[in-house]
Amino acid sequence: MKKILFILLLVIPFIGFGQVLIGYGCDGDNVYKTTNGGIDWTYISPENMVGLYFISENIGYGCDGDNVYKTTNGGIDWTYISPENMVDLYFISQNIGYGCDGDNVYKTTNGGIDWTYISPENMVGLYFISGNITNLSTFNSPTSSNRKLEKVVNMLGIETKLQQNIPFIEIYDDGSTEKKLIIEK
Repeated sequence: MKKILFILLLVIPFIGFGQVLIGYGCDGDNVYKTTNGGIDWTYISPENMVGLYFISENIGYGCDGDNVYKTTNGGIDWTYISPENMVDLYFISQNIGYGCDGDNVYKTTNGGIDWTYISPENMVGLYFISGNITNLSTFNSPTSSNRKLEKVVNMLGIETKLQQNIPFIEIYDDGSTEKKLIIEK
């Protein structure tokens, strides 16, 4: 059986590892850690995670498709939090996070204990450009005030107009990009 390694970094720019070299990954059977930008991976624990999100080097959340877990020691030990069928997670703090189960998107405001349904999107992965999310429908990325939006393209690189519930990429005149998704309430 072919295994896929899901990689999650503490900070991920649109492409690559950026300045942060510490990352975590899972292959459905084990959890791994890198401290050199993904060149080498070290086995951390035998957890069957399919999705991970770390908000610091030690504090992270994981899901195995049946339950949600939390670690406070860099993935060595995991504590059961809730019986949600999440396949991916994204946390912006120790309390506020988003999860998807392949059919719907959910939000937690108490560290994953309780989850509230927010959208009927068939998501199997979540990622937000900025941790400055105050509302899932709108968020702000830290940006230079001098840059100008050149164009908006869809995930295939075709120029498009902004639409809710459709991922898109904004391309700026300074060469920076932002991958976004506006979810309809």
